[in-house]
Amino acid sequence: MEIAGAETAVVIAAGAGRRMRETNGGARPKPATLVVGIPIVVRVLWRLAETGVRRAVVVTGCRAPEVEATARAGRPPGLELVFVHNEGWERQNGLSVLAARHAVGGAPFVLTMADHLYSPLVIEALRTVRARDVDVALAVDRRLNEIGDIDDATRVRTGAGGRIAEIGKGLPAYDAIDTGVFLCAPALFDAIEGERDASGDCSLSQGVARVAQGGRALAVDVPKEAWWQDVDNAADLARAERKLLRYEAVAAHVAPTVQVA
Repeated sequence: MEIAGAETAVVIAAGAGRRMRETNGGARPKPATLVVGIPIVVRVLWRLAETGVRRAVVVTGCRAPEVEATARAGRPPGLELVFVHNEGWERQNGLSVLAARHAVGGAPFVLTMADHLYSPLVIEALRTVRARDVDVALAVDRRLNEIGDIDDATRVRTGAGGRIAEIGKGLPAYDAIDTGVFLCAPALFDAIEGERDASGDCSLSQGVARVAQGGRALAVDVPKEAWWQDVDNAADLARAERKLLRYEAVAAHVAPTVQVA
């Protein structure tokens, strides 16, 4: 399956974001955290719409009604929103991906986290993938010295032809960092199902690793002009705002101001 033309996205917005509570005191769910005045999940939705996505499946969990209200209030014109709830949101993130399976159907999809911000160049790089033997394409950053919290980052080791050899936190040998932005075929759902443990739990990285074992996971380097930021705590939030203001000419005007219901 060629995945480059995906018009559906899955946005994982289910986690509790416990570290962000230090920043906002728990007043907002993490996806509603303001970044230069706009909720982070709204910025993600506008970025997706800007880069060819027409339908976004938003997976909620913790404080789902507030997250859904925030996303609806800031929805870009022309972007269809579908909400699914992950009852097991306190477990690993692979279950949040699986929660979107029915809504996605048999189409290829962009997969992104609601707390990762990035420039359009990241998705544009993924859309250059034309190989039909790729079920997962992951945007990776090889600028290891520029990663803010590399100890917490998901690490990637690549092999011949840019194929992913290993992925996970704590890898001793690695040459790239996972940006949290993927292009996927529905085969990823089967891979995650195949990695579930006796309790039914599984991480996204375990699913990607299973795809990689079959040689069907590709690392795609983000261009040197591209930026991205995972927002987990106050320091990350400050980095994200600096990057937005530096690289985005209209950082404070990409979406309407949205209030959490």
